[in-house]
Amino acid sequence: MSVTYKINGKAISREEFVKDSTSAGNIRRSWESKNLIVSEGAAVHPKDRARAEEIATQHGVPTHFDGEGRPTFTSLRHQTKYLRSIGMHNHDGIH
Repeated sequence: MSVTYKINGKAISREEFVKDSTSAGNIRRSWESKNLIVSEGAAVHPKDRARAEEIATQHGVPTHFDGEGRPTFTSLRHQTKYLRSIGMHNHDGIH
């Protein structure tokens, strides 16, 4: 399997990709930005949602909690940072 480099949807060579340093910082997995990760294991009681959001923000990892008290993560990196901030980790995670 080979890596395909793209800028603005156009496939280019690695050399061309490396020349354009502005694109290097915007690399994301396409599925990361489309799907939210909802965690059952890091959930709080629904009445404690507001306080949990405050604590997450104080730890530098702003996190939204849904109506059932489950944190919603925007990426695996977000999940990892949040879990580390509260003393937990994901055995199945890749970060």
